[in-house]
Amino acid sequence: MRTSIEAGLRAARGVDEMEAGGRLNSIQLLCLTISLGGLQTIWTAIMSQGSPYLSSLGMNPSFISLVWLAGPLSGMLVQPYIGILSDSCTHSWGRRRPFIVGGTVSTVACMMALPWTRETVEIFCGAFGGNPYGRAVVIVTQVLAAFWIWCMQIAIQPLQCGIRALIVDQCPQDQQVLASAYAGRVVGIGSILGYSTAFINLPLILPLLGNTQFKALCLVSSVGVILTVAIQCLTIHEAPSSGVDAAQKNRACFLGSFNDILRTIETMPRKIKRVCVVQFFAWLAWFPFLYYITTYIGDLIRRDAKTSSGSLPRQKVQIILADATRFGTLSLVFFATTAFIINLILPFFVSQPTSTDDHQKYKIIDEERAASGTRFLSTSILKSGSRVAIPKLTVRRAWIASHILAAAAFFSIGLTKDRILSTVFISILGISWALTQWAPFALIGAELAKSRDSYSLQSSEPLYTSIPASPDSENDVALSPLPIDLEQHSLVEEKNEVQAGSVMGVHNMAISTPQIAAAVGSSALFWILKKWNIVGVDAMGILLMLGVIPSAIAAWFAIGIEEN
Repeated sequence: MRTSIEAGLRAARGVDEMEAGGRLNSIQLLCLTISLGGLQTIWTAIMSQGSPYLSSLGMNPSFISLVWLAGPLSGMLVQPYIGILSDSCTHSWGRRRPFIVGGTVSTVACMMALPWTRETVEIFCGAFGGNPYGRAVVIVTQVLAAFWIWCMQIAIQPLQCGIRALIVDQCPQDQQVLASAYAGRVVGIGSILGYSTAFINLPLILPLLGNTQFKALCLVSSVGVILTVAIQCLTIHEAPSSGVDAAQKNRACFLGSFNDILRTIETMPRKIKRVCVVQFFAWLAWFPFLYYITTYIGDLIRRDAKTSSGSLPRQKVQIILADATRFGTLSLVFFATTAFIINLILPFFVSQPTSTDDHQKYKIIDEERAASGTRFLSTSILKSGSRVAIPKLTVRRAWIASHILAAAAFFSIGLTKDRILSTVFISILGISWALTQWAPFALIGAELAKSRDSYSLQSSEPLYTSIPASPDSENDVALSPLPIDLEQHSLVEEKNEVQAGSVMGVHNMAISTPQIAAAVGSSALFWILKKWNIVGVDAMGILLMLGVIPSAIAAWFAIGIEEN
């Protein structure tokens, strides 16, 4: 009887002890995280060519900033709800996989429609006898392009949330840091491939992909995300949830989800709350950089070309001006390469907790890291199976240092107006980006896994109630495994369990909310500076320099995160 009660409680919440506690080898970790690499190719296409594409449609910088509100707004409003839905999902594919597949299909559809916006409007306009080059057509084209960007940003939320939650679900606590390191590596590879592809003149080399750089890039990135998601879904087993209780069904409704978000914020561990605060200020600085740096470097190249136009052949100057955006992407290739190298080697130097209880557990992790590292980095240290851990270098301290470095880099990029120096500082900034892609997810994943393990332990405790030992004695009592307190036990379990999807949704809110402020602030800043005749490179330089303030605040809050 007791066994059936315990099994029912665990099944009602979709807890699979073998999945939650099973260790993954390096191949499984790679398959689990590889879809993040495909997703990153989507982001690189949007970040490297999105703003230049919108500019080519005639949008001004202030309006472009408002268009990019789509990402943070959907991340703040849509992803938490998606996380709650996935936590309560009972589909035969599992809790996360339906959202991953659905998000992939929707994202690819939007990515394929976006670069063909101008042609789509011209075809419809021509079919109805209108002027395909009139002012009305230009406005409709801009609105439709903004519409596709908003749809794509919404569609990408279930994909992103599902992948991150699946990683937490599949890994035990002592593998969360390692899983986050693998995720950072595949994101780095995706960034390098994405930005390198954006730098290559695709219409010249592969004209079948499209007659513009953006069309070809969207097609390549769409194929990349389809392949990587297929690998993840076909190789990683996710058992379906057996059932959902009434409370979870209530949370899955739209209005009930907001109460669950508040409950998640209130009950999630203090360390995760602190990580979210740090992320809020860090992304105030990252948003302008990620969406404007290609345009900034491209404008620097154009300005240099115009300055030296008297000493260069006219045809050469025209080629430079036409390819300025594509060459601006080259700086992001260096940026992504630096981030990948850091994500590759840093986990071998970061210290782990070494308490008596955890000593043997982290010894196993060290051996796994050394073994997996030989597949990525061939050095004598890794081949020997040892790990060179710096005693004082923890994930938290490395993250703090990355914010300080980011503050200095943002200020330097905006201060200098030399494209070579700017590219150098952008490459250095890749160190901070590597930690941004790894450290917060490692800290959150470890806390969630610890909470999950604690919940599993509590849910395995037998349910006892006191009854008289014999009919003739009221004083002597015995403990009997009767389900009298089943409802109360269920409430205790519900309070102790921390759902990965809900927490990841709240964490994404901490990332998305500052991006909204940054987008609105960027638009307002460009408008104000234009009144003072500060435009183009100078205006973007000031915007990048202001990133020093939130980065410094993020470093200060990161100091308050507790060490394990």
